[in-house]
Amino acid sequence: MSTGIIGGEFQRFGYFPGRELSPDPPLLLLVAPALHIHPATDTLLRYISPEIDWTLMGIDERWRDGVRVIFRKHADRQSEGRSQGLPA
Repeated sequence: MSTGIIGGEFQRFGYFPGRELSPDPPLLLLVAPALHIHPATDTLLRYISPEIDWTLMGIDERWRDGVRVIFRKHADRQSEGRSQGLPA
């Protein structure tokens, strides 16, 4: 991923016009109503590169009335791609 950013490939192909992209690894935020997060999500998260910092957030089912985070799960770099669930 960072090779494309450093090499300017995104801009060359017309992505993010007029924006300067950071060479830092991306931050991935996955947000969904807590009861609608698919059981296979944990399996999917194991395939994300350990260089990418990600957070899965389960929000209250009544998110249209105001967003309230019910739980968060973060990338755990110490255990090589495994995750740890943390309270909101």
